[in-house]
Amino acid sequence: MRILHLEDSPSDAVLTREHLAVEGIDCVVRRVETQQDFLAALHAGEIDLIIADYQLPGFDGITAFANARAVCPEVPFLILTGKLGEEYAIDTLKLGVTDYILKQSLSSRLAPAVRRALAERLSRAQRREAQEQLRRYQEHLEELVHRRTAELAERNDQLRVANRDLESFIASATHDLRSPLVIIGGFTRRLEKSCADKLDAADLDQLQRVGAATDRMNFLLDDLFGFFRASKATPNRVAMDMEAVVREAYAEVHPHIGERQVNLEISPLPAAFGDPAMIRLVLVNLLANAVKFTKACASAAIEVSGREEPNATSYCVRDNGIGFDMRFHDQLFEIFRRLHDPREFPGTGVGLAVVKRIVEKHGGRVWAESGDDQGACFCFTLPRPAPAAGD
Repeated sequence: MRILHLEDSPSDAVLTREHLAVEGIDCVVRRVETQQDFLAALHAGEIDLIIADYQLPGFDGITAFANARAVCPEVPFLILTGKLGEEYAIDTLKLGVTDYILKQSLSSRLAPAVRRALAERLSRAQRREAQEQLRRYQEHLEELVHRRTAELAERNDQLRVANRDLESFIASATHDLRSPLVIIGGFTRRLEKSCADKLDAADLDQLQRVGAATDRMNFLLDDLFGFFRASKATPNRVAMDMEAVVREAYAEVHPHIGERQVNLEISPLPAAFGDPAMIRLVLVNLLANAVKFTKACASAAIEVSGREEPNATSYCVRDNGIGFDMRFHDQLFEIFRRLHDPREFPGTGVGLAVVKRIVEKHGGRVWAESGDDQGACFCFTLPRPAPAAGD
């Protein structure tokens, strides 16, 4: 440890060094007597502690402290004096002097004061280092956030361009593909009527296959465009009477039931908050799904139920159809994914993907439960609106 000692009395300086040595404080002491030498030593640096006499010829400890504060403010400063009134002692501490020691108490107070001053300096240095590390970390974090924000903005721009291009492509493809499909379907049916008595059974079957294929392609284009609209749309949320929405959805599905007997049971449903048109489309798809997969049932049954949850309302559409293997439940909501033979259960594999996309746009979740020949249950949640301020 390097100590700068401002002391005009050689004997007092020797006494100070002896007390430090006795207390086991390993140090190198440089003594100066004048203000000029003191300032030169301050500017030379490499000082760990300053001990100054309070009264010196033409100079005093308070002025020395002011000089030290200007050059090396972090170095602890002790005033060592023969006598110092209480008022003066308080004034020195208010100014920022680390401690003061009466020479008559040198043996008992010097070493503890030195150790305390050095410990405080080390603590301050550690705090400064911690603050500097925190500052550097914050700057680094701000840089990362800025960089990440810029990257996300660029990706969002790219995504907007890609979505715009995709929208144009789907609209164009739907239009461009539908026109020839309409022509193919129309000519195929005309040939079936005009040439029915001229073609054998195999030829008629082939014509019918072409017609069915064009119908499937038209359905696929409709569903694909519907999926795209559902992906792009922003929900216009309002309070909904879910029982009324279910009945409207079933009214759309009912014409496709034909001569079958399907029993629909609607349990009391809690009100929901969402986009009525989009949620109706969810229910149309789920009810149509239930109707389709109960076609082999002698008595098809579909149940729609709902319940309140802590932060949402949940709704389920349950049927007694063929169900599905739960090992593949995570694939159900993937677009174009079908778990059953399309020849037996026709479809495009888009409806459940539309359900998932709409529910997620509302901030909800969707899932399904089943077992082979145990029916299926499709459920979704719709979050409640956040309470208004003051509620």
